[in-house]
Amino acid sequence: MDEKLLTKICAIEGQISSDEIQFLHGMAQRVSPGGVAVEVGSFRGRSAAAIASGLAKDCHLVCIDPWTLKTENGRGYFTPETLLAFQENTSPWQSVITQAVAFPNQVAAWFGRKVDLFFSDSLKSKVGVKMVWESWIPHFKTGTTIVTHDYDPDTSGRWHYPAVVAMVENVLKPMTLRHKRVMLTWSGVVK
Repeated sequence: MDEKLLTKICAIEGQISSDEIQFLHGMAQRVSPGGVAVEVGSFRGRSAAAIASGLAKDCHLVCIDPWTLKTENGRGYFTPETLLAFQENTSPWQSVITQAVAFPNQVAAWFGRKVDLFFSDSLKSKVGVKMVWESWIPHFKTGTTIVTHDYDPDTSGRWHYPAVVAMVENVLKPMTLRHKRVMLTWSGVVK
């Protein structure tokens, strides 16, 4: 990734570091021609830009986020401005991006393809983490690269999310090989 592109993506509001941006970009470059990447939790587009900028032109990235939706208790996730910021921040890659304003399990229910690269940076609760991964694991194949953010096994760490750690340790690691970790981003390749 060249310095100009890295600087542009780092200017987008988000929580992944420049090292994690480069890591995601590199993972996207490995997606086979015609392949599909899925991102759960897109916010303003920082990680989406990292992934989309690494994909070949004939690949596709599906970005899933509730953006403007409300939960059953009426709580909203973000504002329309967040969705507009995502669209503006990812505009150079709109030819490879499809936005899904939905919850991840809703998209997984109708998604009809196997996934080459899957990145989750969304729900951190036990119920939320379980829902994301249980709904998307059936879409993986041998060789799918799975990546999750906010993996910090240090229980004293500021970014320790027990449900994310438990999912990685108990479900994702046993089904994958070639584990890597960059800062708070963990990855593995499905066996």
